[in-house]
Amino acid sequence: MAENGILDYQGMNQAIYRGATSNIIVDTQSMSIEIGAGNSSHTSNLHIECDHAANVASIQLNSNVVTEFSRSKKLIKYPRVALTSDNQPTGYVASASSNYPDPASSDPWQAFDNIWDPDGSGANSWESHSSSFASGTTYIGPRSSTGLNTFDSNNGEYLNIKLPEKIVLQRYKHTTRANRWWEGPYSGFLYGSNDGFTTYDKIHTFSAIELSSEASYIHTVNTTTAYNEYRFHVTQTQASVYLSICLFDLFGTPEYDPEAHGTDVTVKSYPNVPNTDWLEVYYDAKGLPNGAVTNPISGLGGTTINGTATNVTVSDGAFVFDGNGDYIETTLGSHISGDWTNTVSFWIVWNAIPTSGAQTPFMIGQPNTSTNGIGVDFNANGNMFYFTTSGDVVTINNVFDLITPGKWIHFTFIHTPSKKYVYWDGKQVGIWTSGGAATLPTSPTLSIGRRGSSPTNYTNAKMANFRLFNRALTSDEIYQLYAYQKEDFGHSTNNMTLKAGRLGIGTSEPR
Repeated sequence: MAENGILDYQGMNQAIYRGATSNIIVDTQSMSIEIGAGNSSHTSNLHIECDHAANVASIQLNSNVVTEFSRSKKLIKYPRVALTSDNQPTGYVASASSNYPDPASSDPWQAFDNIWDPDGSGANSWESHSSSFASGTTYIGPRSSTGLNTFDSNNGEYLNIKLPEKIVLQRYKHTTRANRWWEGPYSGFLYGSNDGFTTYDKIHTFSAIELSSEASYIHTVNTTTAYNEYRFHVTQTQASVYLSICLFDLFGTPEYDPEAHGTDVTVKSYPNVPNTDWLEVYYDAKGLPNGAVTNPISGLGGTTINGTATNVTVSDGAFVFDGNGDYIETTLGSHISGDWTNTVSFWIVWNAIPTSGAQTPFMIGQPNTSTNGIGVDFNANGNMFYFTTSGDVVTINNVFDLITPGKWIHFTFIHTPSKKYVYWDGKQVGIWTSGGAATLPTSPTLSIGRRGSSPTNYTNAKMANFRLFNRALTSDEIYQLYAYQKEDFGHSTNNMTLKAGRLGIGTSEPR
């Protein structure tokens, strides 16, 4: 060993190899490799070390961290199911400090049923006792708690949710009844507990928040401790004698998630698999054989709503629409009606630029007509219209560069009763604020590849997949959908490449 280096045994569990001339040390106990180290001691210019217990690998120069690869987790919306009672078999438990006298319209679980109150009637909402907060001039100024209930020495009303698992909370969102912002929270706290609030931590304080007509607000928390129970304690309302919470959503990461993906020392990142919470419809051509589509098209979402294709074929993992009578249709559930909040997302590439009329990749609305619905048109003049048939339109001009034949684009469209959003390739590019309603019929029709029978507006394009969510996705979730398959559609790679003396990130051909 003297000619090639020194192998030094230091006890039963450690062996150290020192190179004779290259100054390389391999230490089996510390699980490290050192380059440029002294021959007799651990002093190094480059130090590579792996800590399995902490799930972390690092590269260090002169004892300073240069690069660290740590495990990441995907953000998940909780509860992960729509609650139908205060005590769910899945382990979710909803409770509150008080209820409005009519329990049929104010039970705590109705803040977690994923149904937005479309008319302000109080349906699908939790409401506190009608004397919970001070009376006063209508809709003017915040109202303080009257002290009917107290928690942590603070008067107020609270909404409580117990989860079947511990999560580390990053943010939370609350929404009051439609067009009744004055019933929303103004000041208060958020608490976390792991023993039914025998002990607890105050993890967030808010005060003087402003609510709009949509009456929703997102709070960023970024805690580091995982809890399985959260309590939203409100000490003041905007301007009402009682508190109204129509929707309450938690966004966090589970304490333990075996499906979480991140990055490791292979120097290739793996995008997180998109969440499937509230996914009503999901059609994907990936893995289907080339040729005519075999009906029905299997629904891959949580509700497994199947689709029926007419004249549609599959080619290389994409549905092919030739613009001449090709489309996919299905009937959505009866709970999807009225002025419904939803998100539509898909990958699409045009076969040819529209030269006349309009092309409609999707439409949700009245069967066999173009009325009462939500959809998007791409016109021959280069404009894109994301519309509801009540007259609300998001217009984006000069999109010819987006519909260049052969160029895959990822689109996401969000419809809420008061706002419409447009995203492409994970970035928000359009928004429209309006109080107009889509007025969807009961059990509406989803058309993919056309608008309806009058006008038809057939689409001459390929679509790889189509997702319809029964809620508005966050910007992080939209980017997650885009990043999940961007490599498949030629937008970038997830590799770091060293080639011909050039280093590239996100490309296989560094320049």
